[in-house]
Amino acid sequence: MISPNAVVISASEIPEESTLASPVLSSGISEALITTEFGLIIAIPSLLLHAYLSRRARRTVEGMEKSAISFVNRLSLSAKGDEAEAA
Repeated sequence: MISPNAVVISASEIPEESTLASPVLSSGISEALITTEFGLIIAIPSLLLHAYLSRRARRTVEGMEKSAISFVNRLSLSAKGDEAEAA
């Protein structure tokens, strides 16, 4: 597998070694590769952080839903108990 740095280095050296490639074109390619590399450096950790925080938020919501259901169940049981005592 070719590392991104190797591709950036080779693209930046095209104007020096090749008479066929336009210096403007090769410098543009080099700049695009560098931008892509730094974009990936930011995007991958951000994706991992997003996945972690999403899982954590989902667990928190599930816990809150369970607590709410438990609370409603206790209220309904106590209401039934009060009705039975009144009868």
